[in-house]
Amino acid sequence: MRTVEEIKAELKKKQECLDALYLHQRTKGDKLPNGQSAFDYALRYSQEIKRLKAEQKQAEALPDDEVIAIARGEIYQSPEEKKREEAYRKRIREELGIDTPEDRDDVLSNEEVIAIAKGW
Repeated sequence: MRTVEEIKAELKKKQECLDALYLHQRTKGDKLPNGQSAFDYALRYSQEIKRLKAEQKQAEALPDDEVIAIARGEIYQSPEEKKREEAYRKRIREELGIDTPEDRDDVLSNEEVIAIAKGW
């Protein structure tokens, strides 16, 4: 899944292309320099813009936990699954004698990940 920022950037490019096609239609007619119909391209770009807007709306509506998981390249887990996974990891660490990792400065906080992924 793409981030909201990536979707917005593509949406902006498609909208600029559509605007250029409409301008070309008004000033020079329907035929493009390559012989194709500007109307056909405009229709295609309109459909693509609709699809991107729906994708953007869906991406903005994701719960924060799911956004964090996607942005970190992880699989989204429910709170129960997370507890089970943490208990399992803790048990493995205890059996192997590995200390629990401390908070590291190079890891982004959940709030930072959400802000980046949602494009705030």
